[in-house]
Amino acid sequence: MKINISEGRCSESFLEKVESFIVPIIKSEVVPHVKESLLWIGLSIRKSDNNNSIYHFCMIKVLVAKAALRIWDVELHWRSSDGSIVLASDDVTDKEISFWIENMPSQERLQQVVERNEYMWKRPTKEATIDKKLYRFKIREMGWFGSSFPDIGIRIKTPVNIEILAEFIGNAIESYNQKSLLKDDSDESDMTNLGLIHNFSYEKKKKNVYLFTLDMGSALDGVDAILQALNNSDFEIELITLE
Repeated sequence: MKINISEGRCSESFLEKVESFIVPIIKSEVVPHVKESLLWIGLSIRKSDNNNSIYHFCMIKVLVAKAALRIWDVELHWRSSDGSIVLASDDVTDKEISFWIENMPSQERLQQVVERNEYMWKRPTKEATIDKKLYRFKIREMGWFGSSFPDIGIRIKTPVNIEILAEFIGNAIESYNQKSLLKDDSDESDMTNLGLIHNFSYEKKKKNVYLFTLDMGSALDGVDAILQALNNSDFEIELITLE
């Protein structure tokens, strides 16, 4: 489990107190669902708008490494026992501080996220990730497929203008994103939010071999959507590698 400071300065003594408060919560709430080594805890320190306030706060982001998946985005608040203002940059070795979390997701909500993204909690098997029987071309999975920046290699039987292939994949991404944007976020029990594919880059590796690198963000099913579009296309595809 890694705790990282995203913004602002944080003293070593303050971070130790935050860890002693946060780690037991993460262990009890999240670790039963995901390996502890995959967790990344980000603290984004916010400046107080009121110099007379008796507490400050920072945002906590709990992410699963290699999955581009954020579980929490909540507030950590703290208050000194004597009422003095405590900054994250202060040395608080001998200071008594109480912490609490606001906007904590319910166990029910956390479980919904776990169920929706179940295959992201563990190293996916080839069978669990992609159903190869659905496609007319061969699919080869290399290493850890589940990164937020996956590579899609395409081997085609006949030469093709890479710009044409890139335009086709770009259109597939746009269609996927539009479908995701139509989702109604007002219903928290609706776990069909597909996320958005942010962008992609591409290059020709060698004759008839093309490589596309995608920023998937939280678009968990985006690769499937691209594969389905390619499967329905007129491209004479021999092999697609996923890494």
